Amino acid sequence: MHDWLARRRTAAAASPRATVEPTAAPPPAPQTEGPPAERHWRSILAAPTTMLSLRRARRIGLVQRRAEILRLYRIVRRLRPRRVLEIGTAYGGSLFLWTRAAARDAHLISVDLPPWELDDPWEPRRVAQFQGFARRRQRLDLIRGDSHAPATREAVGRALGSAPLDFLFIDGDHSYDGVTRDIADYGRLVRPGGLMALHDIHPHLQGWGGDVPR
Repeated sequence: MHDWLARRRTAAAASPRATVEPTAAPPPAPQTEGPPAERHWRSILAAPTTMLSLRRARRIGLVQRRAEILRLYRIVRRLRPRRVLEIGTAYGGSLFLWTRAAARDAHLISVDLPPWELDDPWEPRRVAQFQGFARRRQRLDLIRGDSHAPATREAVGRALGSAPLDFLFIDGDHSYDGVTRDIADYGRLVRPGGLMALHDIHPHLQGWGGDVPR
């Protein structure tokens, strides 16, 4: 059973120096919530947009259960995070969803050691596809490396600078030690009141969740 969700209230911190492939973005512009009537119509119009985003994410490669990822997507959408870190991107289905749920000027970072070799002929196409997920004013950095490697942690620190995370999604190494290290290394980057979610926190009958439920 795919499940996730853990809120993280922790002090923000950033580490100082793996390979980052950024997309350029103009300076962020302030967001406005709009009057109550406008927010009401936005919520009505968001429903079909949400389902379209979910269907596209499925075509890209999203594997999470529909009801669970939909609930998380709506929580993230309400948060409208401006700084997002995903650990474990694989084929990019969830990364695509976060670009749609995040703020229009959000900075998103993907950390992933993909299930294929980095010199695979398909790797440049995947990178280009992922970078194409970013909306016009968003910035997307792809860090292709092991989340536990010092070089990767340094690359994340450089990408974030001194800014804390609003949303952290952990779906990488499913071993107990691996998940524990990801929480320790990157959970501290989440701002107080921010959100951290983990995939596969409940046991699977087939054992697909690895050690995450522990």
